[in-house]
Formats: sequence, C-alpha cells, structure tokens
Amino acid sequence: MHLITGATGIVGTRLMLELLLKGESVRALRRASSNLSWPERIFEFLGHSELFESIEWVEGDVTDVESLIQAMNGVRFVYHTAAVVSFHRRDIDVMFKVNVEGTANVVNVAASSGVEKVCHISSTAAVGRSESGQLVTEETEWKDSPLNSAYAITKRNAEREVFRSQVEGLQTVVINPSVIVGPGDRKRSSAVIFSKVDEGLKFYPLGANAFVGVKDVARAAILLMESATTGDR
Repeated sequence: MHLITGATGIVGTRLMLELLLKGESVRALRRASSNLSWPERIFEFLGHSELFESIEWVEGDVTDVESLIQAMNGVRFVYHTAAVVSFHRRDIDVMFKVNVEGTANVVNVAASSGVEKVCHISSTAAVGRSESGQLVTEETEWKDSPLNSAYAITKRNAEREVFRSQVEGLQTVVINPSVIVGPGDRKRSSAVIFSKVDEGLKFYPLGANAFVGVKDVARAAILLMESATTGDR
C-alpha cells in the first residue's frame, strides 16, 4: 500500500495516477475541505477516469497525528507531497506548521508504524544559495541569508526533520524539483502562470527560473522509492 499526502495537489494527483498505472494500491490523505473534483478531472483529462475509483481516500491532515496513525496502518511506502507554498508574510505561521511540523509528524508516525520508506517532495528553494553566481547542486551548503524566503526556510527545516528520522532508522529519500508544471487547477500552485498569460501580461519581468514537468517528478519519485537509494537528496 502506498500513502500519498497532499493527494489533491498537482504532484499528489500525478503520483496517484502513475502508481495506479503500475497496478499499485493507493491510499490518499485528504483534508475535510479538499475538493476532489480537480484530481478527478485530471484523471479524466489524461484518459484514465476509471482508475480514480480505485483510490482509497482517508480524511486527515499532516498536522493531526492521530489521523496520520490511522492513515499509515498497513502502508509500505509514503510519498509526502503536502505543503503550503506562499511568499506572503501572512502565511508564514501556517507554512511553519504544515511544512515543518507536518513533515516531522509524517516521518515520526511512519517510523512508529513500520513504514518501509518515505519520499519527501522538497524544492530547489531548500538548496543552498550561490553568492558567486555559480550553479548550485544538492551538495551546495545551505547558508542563512536575508534573501532566503520564509518558504525556503520551511522547506529546508522540513528536510532536516526527514534526515533526522533517517538517522533514527527510517529509510528516506528527498527530491528537490524546481517550479512544477502540468495539468491542474489554474488558480492553484504553479498552474497560475498559465492563467496570468491567458489574462494578458502587462509587462515581461527580467530574470529566469527552472521548470519541470509533473510527470517527470512523479516518475522520479517512484523510481527512487523502488531503488536502494536512501538517506540522500
């Protein structure tokens, strides 16, 4: 059994589909307020609406330990995708609660529930910053900086919780995608980029970013979970 947190998000939805296509059993954690119409529409859009009925939905939240205990009963692999992505000051507290405390809850419960391995979906935001303009890698050392966003700090601290659990005996792997794009709700996550383009951009800002397709992220996560890789990002 595979458990996915953040199952209604862009990554969680694609992970469910890729696992179901492989014939795996999928349990999906959803909040009481979650709208299931979007993941269902994605399955339909990709031509696999019949697989959506195979998902075992469980109500819970990564900030609710008891719900995690129930959700992880009999689970072998956990894909932790649940997170709050925001660059607004008003969301700092909720990001720390969900991204950091929620991740700690996930790995703690996974360890005590006999879960074999956890894949944590992190972000390039959690990778160290280059002050010289050189390219950074997963080996780049994290440095505190006023340029680090609150989101980046929460994702970095979440990784520390994951690697702490690895030291304590849980098998884990972390992946750090850049901006993830793919079919989904254009009012949520990175898909809002396309909504802004459709509305007509009034200016073209300077700068650059990196993008990755959600299908590639999901398949990479599954390959890592099936591999012997552990304790790495």
